[in-house]
Amino acid sequence: MSHLSSPREEFETVLQPLTSVPLERELPLGQRLWQQGWFRKSLILILLAVLWEAASRYTNNDLLLPSFMQTAHALYDGLLSGELLGKVWISLVVLIKGYLIGIVLAFGLTTLAVSTQFGRDLLSTLTSMFNPLPAIALLPLALLWFGWAFAWRTLIAAELVFGATSGKGGLGWYIFQNRNELYTDKVFAGLAVVILIGLLVENLVFDSLERMTVRRWGMVR
Repeated sequence: MSHLSSPREEFETVLQPLTSVPLERELPLGQRLWQQGWFRKSLILILLAVLWEAASRYTNNDLLLPSFMQTAHALYDGLLSGELLGKVWISLVVLIKGYLIGIVLAFGLTTLAVSTQFGRDLLSTLTSMFNPLPAIALLPLALLWFGWAFAWRTLIAAELVFGATSGKGGLGWYIFQNRNELYTDKVFAGLAVVILIGLLVENLVFDSLERMTVRRWGMVR
């Protein structure tokens, strides 16, 4: 007769947390910075500024191509004196007025297009008719149909072509006037402000409004 062995006693081993080895290897500072989009874009801007300064020194003609430092100095003086800010304000007021007109027209045309077949045909016909026209003549509609940065460029182009209104000129007129007086550094400073405002309006204002609208109406999957 075989003897049954007694069951072994169960035991439990408590494992200590492994803290001596990091879960993720920390990247060097240079690689972490390179992964940031703002850092890479900043390097690109610095490189462009260096190339600009080098090209200006090579041409050695301030009337043709002012240096980056001259343009920065003109921009600083224009902002400090308030002249540039005043011109920007005039242009922004015109832009806001055109935007409001565009909203009213878009609301009316969209309501008509949604409610009736005639409205849809009318909107399609008007779009086909107005599309070949110069953008300057369609500033209010350009705000809605073609993007808000497009309207900013159209506004500056209109001021460059038609000049001041009621004795007051905006940023485009500032560029045009300084070009006639051969202040090329101020011309480049005005162009820099146009670019900066266009980027801010498009990326910070209207892109944010678009994202909020899309989320609000449930169009994001």
